[in-house]
Amino acid sequence: MATIKTTGIVLRRRNYGEADRILDIFTPGLGKISAIAKGSRRPKSRLAGHIEQFSLTNFLLAEGRIWYIVTSAETEEHFGLDQSLEFIESVSYLTRLTDRFVPREEQSAEIYNLLLSSLRQLSGGKVGLLLRQFEWQLMLKVGFQPELRFCSHCSGQLDSTALGLCPTTGGALCPVCLRAEPIHVPIQPNTLKILRLFERAPIQLSAKIQGNQTVNQELERVTKAFMESILESSVEPKLVH
Repeated sequence: MATIKTTGIVLRRRNYGEADRILDIFTPGLGKISAIAKGSRRPKSRLAGHIEQFSLTNFLLAEGRIWYIVTSAETEEHFGLDQSLEFIESVSYLTRLTDRFVPREEQSAEIYNLLLSSLRQLSGGKVGLLLRQFEWQLMLKVGFQPELRFCSHCSGQLDSTALGLCPTTGGALCPVCLRAEPIHVPIQPNTLKILRLFERAPIQLSAKIQGNQTVNQELERVTKAFMESILESSVEPKLVH
């Protein structure tokens, strides 16, 4: 039976049978996989403490008929022990979002590294706009590139006095197209500047950006609108490696 060594982030786990657990693991090389940790719910199991949800773990896996089989595991980092409820909710949100966007067994080292960097930022107590930047970069890495520099409908110049973003057209709208497209999210120039930064800046930047309440609310509304549009689309997201 072939064995595989890999590091992975435990996105989810669930009980199976009398003493086993099924793990959903996001790995840099195999993508998102499922593995069974046999006997891990028994009190004396050597695996029990190393397969916690939100842990970064070094696995030795055997290939099984349905799932990989965990033959050994050793925790490298854990993103959730002795943390606040707010912290756990943020970590849970990032892992659930990754699970939604990443198809099973589709490799994406970039998304893996994005998630791992974001979890480490949270563990360091540096939140800021991390959730918003994570959302935006995740969209980019699955192949959706909103137009933020020209009108997404007519390719015309944008006007800082009348700005809005529209998921159905795929980005920003000029004043003329804003009037013709009733379904859009109005934004301020500073919100657009931050979104442009999100595209190219490392995730560590998010801890240093301080938006006012209006900008933060706009970032949340815009990102939510685009993510809902992507998830409701019939087009399967294609990962960018």
